[in-house]
Amino acid sequence: MYIKYEKLEKLYYKSKKLDEEYEKRIKDSSTIVTNLMIYSEYKKKQVPLFFKFLPKHFKLQEEIYKNSKKIELEFQKLTSLMMFYTVNKLFVNEILYTNKVEGIHSSKKAIYSELQNKTSKKKFSKKEKLVGIVKKYENILKNKEEKIESSEDFRKIYEKLFIDFLESENYKLDGKIFRKDGVEIKNDAMEVIHRGILGEENIQKEVEKVIKLLNEKEIPSLIKISIIHFFVEYIHPFYDGNGRFGRYLLSMNLAKYVGKYTALSISYMIAQNKMKYYKSFKEVESKYNLGEITFFVENILENVIEGQNSILELIEKTIEKAEYMDKICEEIENQRKDVKKIEMQILYIFIQDYLFNEFEKIKNKDIAKIPNLNKTQQTINKYTKELEKKGFIKKVSSRPLRYEIESWIAEKF
Repeated sequence: MYIKYEKLEKLYYKSKKLDEEYEKRIKDSSTIVTNLMIYSEYKKKQVPLFFKFLPKHFKLQEEIYKNSKKIELEFQKLTSLMMFYTVNKLFVNEILYTNKVEGIHSSKKAIYSELQNKTSKKKFSKKEKLVGIVKKYENILKNKEEKIESSEDFRKIYEKLFIDFLESENYKLDGKIFRKDGVEIKNDAMEVIHRGILGEENIQKEVEKVIKLLNEKEIPSLIKISIIHFFVEYIHPFYDGNGRFGRYLLSMNLAKYVGKYTALSISYMIAQNKMKYYKSFKEVESKYNLGEITFFVENILENVIEGQNSILELIEKTIEKAEYMDKICEEIENQRKDVKKIEMQILYIFIQDYLFNEFEKIKNKDIAKIPNLNKTQQTINKYTKELEKKGFIKKVSSRPLRYEIESWIAEKF
């Protein structure tokens, strides 16, 4: 049995022996004392953020890496089309929820359309301003690693992430790299709950410390990226977009150290646990906490695991549906001897589209691109006409050419 490890603030109200316990924790051999400083109201001076390794943290990290491998293995059980639709769902949700955490409305349709590079002709393109954020998260999906070696790299990421917003007053930066003036965060009652670091020179110094920690090889990756997530928000280097910027960095680092699918579930899970997430930020800065970040890191690791579990649950449900789908397809094949093998393969694609695609119906030209089918669009068009004649599918649009399964098949699901 392990002795319960409590928050310093709680211990203060219990025994008042705060200084004694603080010294004990910060000097412990299992404690990581960072070079990132925050102001302590109790000490009336800057104190370093510190993290105390507990047995449960080893277990949490182990579970994260194990889950990541499991996700990769489970994805291999899906067809390429099912996998494509499942990843699309994760991608759209991640952007939807990183915006939602900040109270910014986005529609799934708009995010998906931007992912497919179709927003140029859509009215919601300019309104929802998704070009930058979609492109940056797409880099994660494509395993494009971004190196952060200087403060300028922070600025470059910010500008690309919010390329649609840079003309808006709140996103304009008046310093050489970061904001020049002060910034405050207020709660719903308009009370100031945090003030970002003052002065661009100070901001730059603190960002350089973040970069140094990010490239530190001695600290476990999941621990350091969680600490960095807090401190970027603490610095608040920009006037607006700090939350989304911080969560993008967290996703980017999760992709690098754990896996891209894990990276596409963190904002979704933070949004589900929003109150706890914000509370953990607040607790790090509380008067009697003295810079301890142990419980904040724990909260981030738990969110990562919950996000991974949500992916595994989604894949499991997809596999269950797929198994039932296979039975239905076998029934159809046995009952309808007039269906050719290639027609059955194409029908199987339309059934997958019906069951797993949340967005626009699949186009014939996209069917021609599916691996292992090896058919031209002309050939696909020929067989979809046959399937339509035989009452399996119906046309939903001519330009582009799209079909969907007939209602008698849909009713089987």
